[in-house]
Amino acid sequence: MSTPPPWRNGWGDAWVDYRIALPDQTPLALRFGMAIRDSGPGETASDGVEWRVLAGPGPGDLRPLFARVSTSKTWEPAEVDLSA
Repeated sequence: MSTPPPWRNGWGDAWVDYRIALPDQTPLALRFGMAIRDSGPGETASDGVEWRVLAGPGPGDLRPLFARVSTSKTWEPAEVDLSA
């Protein structure tokens, strides 16, 4: 998945929400990779991206389970325990 930020010359935010029902089983984990694209000619280098995973019983009850700021241009593996 690629999510370009909505800006070119300054600060900006981009996000993607996935609302899914999780199975009632343990252990349960989310495994994923994260990276950012290299800057191309004429582009400003990124100062990084904050990746977050939030979960809860409903949209108003989300709590953070994972947060990491990364500037990696190569895939970094990550895992979040969703058992609770």
